Amino acid sequence: TLVGHPLDTIKVRLQTQPTPKPGEKPMFSGTWDCAVKTIKKEKLWGLYKGISSPLYGQAFLYAICFGSYGWARRVQMDTPESQLNLFQIFNAGCFSGVASTIIMTPMELVKIQMQVQYEDSSKARYKNPLDCMVQIYKKRGIAGIYRGTTSTLVRDVPGSGVYFAGYEIIKRMFIPKDGTAADLQPWHYFMSGGLAGLSGWMFMLPLDTVKSRVQAAPEGTYRGFFDCYKHIIKSEGIPALWKGLGAVSLRAFPANAACFFC
Repeated sequence: TLVGHPLDTIKVRLQTQPTPKPGEKPMFSGTWDCAVKTIKKEKLWGLYKGISSPLYGQAFLYAICFGSYGWARRVQMDTPESQLNLFQIFNAGCFSGVASTIIMTPMELVKIQMQVQYEDSSKARYKNPLDCMVQIYKKRGIAGIYRGTTSTLVRDVPGSGVYFAGYEIIKRMFIPKDGTAADLQPWHYFMSGGLAGLSGWMFMLPLDTVKSRVQAAPEGTYRGFFDCYKHIIKSEGIPALWKGLGAVSLRAFPANAACFFC
């Protein structure tokens, strides 16, 4: 989280920056430009806005994600020694995406609301993630805290399936002929996790862009995920769904490699 959060902040800012008017330049032209402008205006801490939300929620999130994935795997096994096929692994991953939404949605909402505050701290609407959550709760209750739940499900259910299935495909490619998983070395798991994370984010990024906008925009801007998606396509075109690709590519491999390596 400490290493990857600055790149996540850049990703979110690229995804949610205002649409430039005809003849205007965008607020940020890319990953490097966003990083430079953020540091220049807000110092290095600007890249760490909202970090306490994932910092405190990450442990619970991973516990639910991997715990539910393991349970969904076991449910599909005929015997404890059974090897699941890739479709069954995909199903288990999809289930973990559903289960983790209970933590993911409010955690991401607060994080994004903090990250898009591109101004001096004295003018910021929210002082910190806790203040952000309290203000949202006072105004909209639990429904406000869980704004973007559908968008999170649309991203994470198939995304988690692709992620875990991708990990299994890559891991099995490393197993020697006539060998077993016991023959794998730590670096095999490291590479499998990293490449699975990279491929998973290539699939999820367009969905993530829509989710980021739904959770960053003032309430009522969009009627939901598909309304936001149609608005992006109509006003900016398909390439807009891939904003933040550079930041995601830099962050995805090391962040996900560590998950399976540790």
